[in-house]
Amino acid sequence: MNWVNRRRASSVASVPFIVTTLLLLACSPANPVPGPVNPAQPATRTAPKVLQIATQDEYAYLIEYGRVASTSPAPERFYYFHANLTVFDLQGNPVAHAAQKLPSIQDGDWKLNPDGTMEVTWKLRPNVLWQDGTPLTADDFVFGYEVAMDPKLVVPGGTDSLKAIVGVRAADPNTLVVNWRSNWMYGNVNNHDGIPAIPKHLIEPLYRSSDAVAFESSQAWRAEFVGLGPFRITEWALGSGIKAEAFDKFFLGRPKIDRIEINWMPIDVLVSRTLAGAVDLIPVDAHAKPNQLVEIRQQKGANWGTGFSDYSLIRALKFNLREGAPWATDLRFRQAIAYSMDRPALIEAAGGDVSAVTYFTLFPEDPVLRLAEQRGLQKYQYDPARGQQLFADAGWTKGPDGILRNSAGPVGPFYCCRYATTGSENIRESLIWVDAFKKAGLDAQHPVPALPAGLAGTDLRKAGNFNWGGQITNWNMTVGSHFLSVATDQMPNDTNRWTGINTGGYTNPLYDKLVAERFAAVPVAERQEKEVQLVKIIADDLPVIPTYYNPSVIFAREGVTGVARGAVLNTAFQVNIHEWDIK
Repeated sequence: MNWVNRRRASSVASVPFIVTTLLLLACSPANPVPGPVNPAQPATRTAPKVLQIATQDEYAYLIEYGRVASTSPAPERFYYFHANLTVFDLQGNPVAHAAQKLPSIQDGDWKLNPDGTMEVTWKLRPNVLWQDGTPLTADDFVFGYEVAMDPKLVVPGGTDSLKAIVGVRAADPNTLVVNWRSNWMYGNVNNHDGIPAIPKHLIEPLYRSSDAVAFESSQAWRAEFVGLGPFRITEWALGSGIKAEAFDKFFLGRPKIDRIEINWMPIDVLVSRTLAGAVDLIPVDAHAKPNQLVEIRQQKGANWGTGFSDYSLIRALKFNLREGAPWATDLRFRQAIAYSMDRPALIEAAGGDVSAVTYFTLFPEDPVLRLAEQRGLQKYQYDPARGQQLFADAGWTKGPDGILRNSAGPVGPFYCCRYATTGSENIRESLIWVDAFKKAGLDAQHPVPALPAGLAGTDLRKAGNFNWGGQITNWNMTVGSHFLSVATDQMPNDTNRWTGINTGGYTNPLYDKLVAERFAAVPVAERQEKEVQLVKIIADDLPVIPTYYNPSVIFAREGVTGVARGAVLNTAFQVNIHEWDIK
């Protein structure tokens, strides 16, 4: 089929006919293809099982250029519609997915060269098919890498995870060889933000014949997306939602659920429709908060359905260390604030027990957490008396008004923790934190001062780095971002046009050295040792104070089975959606 003609004639209404035609062609005896491992289907089918998914915001694209950004919640939809070579298990270890096996140094398919470079060889599963029935080949990854690295294209989420790669080639249709310019701990990882698989047989004509704008706006990334995942899109009704059907030849077996429907709706409508039985799943990208889960459980019972928090992000207090405030110049002041934070109370005030306390920038199943506990790293458990003693040691005591002051007068305003323009739930969380800081003696004030009017681009980004004391930040535990949030090379400045995630301005040469060594450490034990040292520096220096896991709620109604919290580093819990069922 001519892909360019498909694009010119595309419309939402045409999608079901096109997909049906492609499936008929794929199943033709004249073009036999290896089939997936698939249990026998019953002779008599009952009514189709349909999973109703609700979210607040319509997607700008389904999966652009074969990949999505690591930042939550973008990866969620990737696992509905697409796949890649690996996923992660609960302990953060990579596991083969569309690959036959995980490359390893022991097996010789992950080579560490004497000059510090690497070569990693991947073998593809023989039964992985595109949703038009065409077998996946190594050339689809070679082409995907070319597209992702094309300087004319703006790749969602960036391509930092690919910049250490110097070459991608197909040794044969089922063998992909990747060359790296330096050692990289994730050399045997290729997830949703890795080298993308793009169906070369469909997309290359469009890529070669179109300009960047036409290529980006193509329906190939939207209503006509063809992926490797368990569900294939059949309809995209703009402003309403998406419908997708189970892909019979998914390489891990046909999904037990026959169809998924993703609909956009406001949060209050989402909750009411869940209570009415019209919504089955509330994913992270619905941005539901604990109070929404409380409302559901108050009406349906505490044990109704499956609800949990998103553990791929940690809510942390980030200090602004750029300006001469006491929290920037005196570690004891930051330590006093840390001891004054009652994490369980903060969680309770924010909406109940859906989240969990954390004292370290680590997810619950991470083996490094056990190392941190064993070595007795500083936790700063709630101890307001200890906090006041540290304030006093730093020269600050409470006055009659309850505000800390020293010989020069009261402490300056501690502007925290969100801008006034953020969502209502984030404002509510900010006010809870500000109240806790006031009890400790800070002149805490919400909101963070608004940015000056009329600024744009670099000037606007620069202004955002000043005139605040602390902010609620999400510590991102994804593959590419973990531990970079306070690295010096991520600090916004004039050179990088004020981009970067280290907006607090923390700098520590030892920390930076350990970050570089951590990413280059291939042996797992060596990597974990670097990580526990990084966690110790954060606990000792307190550029951020980790508090609790992101209180964004994930919820599946009673009767939807197979839904579990999932592996944090996948930044999505839908990795096993082909195993889910509805009863």
